Amino acid sequence: MTGTLSRLAIFASSLDAVEAYRTVGDVQGQAEALGWVARVRLSMGFGRQSVNAAGEAVSLLEQLPVGRELARACAIVAAVHLLGEDRDATEAWAGRALDLATRLGDLWVPNILIGVSGDSRG
Repeated sequence: MTGTLSRLAIFASSLDAVEAYRTVGDVQGQAEALGWVARVRLSMGFGRQSVNAAGEAVSLLEQLPVGRELARACAIVAAVHLLGEDRDATEAWAGRALDLATRLGDLWVPNILIGVSGDSRG
């Protein structure tokens, strides 16, 4: 029960953060909070809603100059699709994330994607 309550608290805080960042016009903060919403929804078994939140984060970040945050958001989308057992979407999003990360010199994304791409082939 404690784990569920913790996830609910994180989820509520993340939703509050999304709204707070939206109110002040902080697109990057809003996208980061949506990434948390996606992860928590996924851990609670809400795969479709998780994909929607992660996709919204990517859409917001695409409005900004390309940065590591976009690469990381794409990696989150890939991981969400992996857990939803959508191999084609997983590989497409992982490829996009890896391409961005390589261009930006971001080492976090390739490390995360090692498990994602390996699992999608298995």
